[in-house]
Amino acid sequence: MPPRLPIVPARDRIVAAATQEFAERGFDRGRIDAIGREAGVNKALLYYYFPNKQALYRGIVLDHLLALGERLAAAADPAGSARDSLERIVTAFLDLAAERPFAARFLVREILNAWGHLEDEDFPVLLAQVRPIVDTVGRGVASGEFRPVPPLYVHLLLSGSLNLFLASAEARARGARLVGQPDIDPEPRAYARFVAETLVRGLAAGTSA
Repeated sequence: MPPRLPIVPARDRIVAAATQEFAERGFDRGRIDAIGREAGVNKALLYYYFPNKQALYRGIVLDHLLALGERLAAAADPAGSARDSLERIVTAFLDLAAERPFAARFLVREILNAWGHLEDEDFPVLLAQVRPIVDTVGRGVASGEFRPVPPLYVHLLLSGSLNLFLASAEARARGARLVGQPDIDPEPRAYARFVAETLVRGLAAGTSA
């Protein structure tokens, strides 16, 4: 017998379908009908979870940010070295992106919109996905493992680099094909290793600013 496929709850299918639709078309051009068809649900069920388009968009922004915060927090082991934690954080970031292939493009759109679909009360969720990186760097600085640096700079460098890499996947694949240079489109794990190694070497105590 073939293996049984996992049963994906309706809400998760809606989040996945809406993420793809909004990542590709944006909020204004995104179509609720298309999201329902892709998720395999009718409008009544979709509106049961999300009462309107604005609530749906806000809900999936928060869903992705919460998932990222939880994944990064789990990777940042306070009992281990800051270097190891930072390397695990980079890996965890890429692992989650593999599970949610349109999330980076979707979130980059929202970042460029200044998080315009979030309410002020939602901003602690944003901080929750920043905190594991900031705390890890702060711990490394305090222990002497890392040179003194503003921890938020590391968050911006790490998340900015990885989000751009993920969001530009189709553009890089096209460029690699047209130009004939495979290095334009590196394998995600290879790029993650490069980012992690660059960060920990640059942060190492004894390196120049």
